Amino acid sequence: MAVIENEKASRFPDAELKARAAWHYYVEGLTQERISEILGIGRIKVHRILSAAREEGVVQFRIRDSVVECVQLEESLKQRFGLSQAVVVPSAADRSNAPLMIGHAAATYLADNVNPGDVIALGWGRTLKFAINELPRRPIARTTVVSMLGGLTHAQPLNPTESAWEFAEKIGAECYLLPVPVYADRPE
Repeated sequence: MAVIENEKASRFPDAELKARAAWHYYVEGLTQERISEILGIGRIKVHRILSAAREEGVVQFRIRDSVVECVQLEESLKQRFGLSQAVVVPSAADRSNAPLMIGHAAATYLADNVNPGDVIALGWGRTLKFAINELPRRPIARTTVVSMLGGLTHAQPLNPTESAWEFAEKIGAECYLLPVPVYADRPE
């Protein structure tokens, strides 16, 4: 829509003024300064009109994306289980890509949340392998990685030892491999 230069606020009732200001701002993407010039009113008044338009329901936002469901599920998980954070990824169109998508999300989470001095216990598996591959190489001081699944395993691409070493290498951490079972039958 072309901007009409002779729109003046005094020509319109309040409801129409709110709708026009909202249209210029939210649909056309004009600045509040430019809207104030078009309508012949101050920028602060434009701000107030836009705020009133939102409060009164003249302007309503609707986010249409699969990510919205993920955000809702994250909030639900946090509330139900008392978590400080949760990450949910959209369903993969091809289910075989799910570990890759989850791995990417895990790498992003780890890159944002591993801090100096942290001790990270790792398991192993395909999804973790994807996460480690996606993780940026960034040294994090005084960080320790421990293999969470103890015991010895034969060499294969997916094993606890390899996962722990690769993760530790990516973040410049010390790595501890515990060749013991995670659960023991007896305390000794």
